Amino acid sequence: MQNLHLICHSMGGAIGLRYIQNYPLVFTTASFSSPMWGFISANFPENMARNIVKLGNRMTQWTGRDSAYFFGGKNYSRKAFENNELTTSKARYNYFRDIYDQHPNIQLGGITFGWLQASIDALDLAFEQLDRVKIPVLVLQAGDDTVVENKAQDEFCEALQRLNPTLYSNLPIVVAGSQHEIFIEADQRRVLALKHIFQFMDKHNTL
Repeated sequence: MQNLHLICHSMGGAIGLRYIQNYPLVFTTASFSSPMWGFISANFPENMARNIVKLGNRMTQWTGRDSAYFFGGKNYSRKAFENNELTTSKARYNYFRDIYDQHPNIQLGGITFGWLQASIDALDLAFEQLDRVKIPVLVLQAGDDTVVENKAQDEFCEALQRLNPTLYSNLPIVVAGSQHEIFIEADQRRVLALKHIFQFMDKHNTL
């Protein structure tokens, strides 16, 4: 059987984590880039933020309409590079946005109350079932991420390390200076991240 390696980014990190928990024998390793394992709740305490999301989601359900955008959310609009929080690479940012302009069907607007509630529920379950993670895991953390909560990535690594100190590191690998989209970052950060992933996969290949 060939080695299969899972690589996930952002929300894919939440989906990928749930997958390897439910199907632990499919992949040889899992690498997570800026995984969305927690939300930045601004100045709100976490419990208050959760209650706001729950209330907003219920109100949307009561109206029978499509889930409303979370506060400040709106339809997709192209931001200038200077105002972006995804990458420090202007060339890759513009290339990424040009693809969005050419293919409106893949454009992403703001997050909705329903999306947030479903994500919170899935992540709560994921953290409850960390003992189901049976394969080597690599976590790459964007040092300057303002999209997802890096603290949740730290807590994930620490919890996994307590479960199996011989297999898991208690800290993510931090890509210093990187914003959220590590794979479209400036060369020095992108190359470093890819190097870590390739070395990690090679280390755990069994064939």
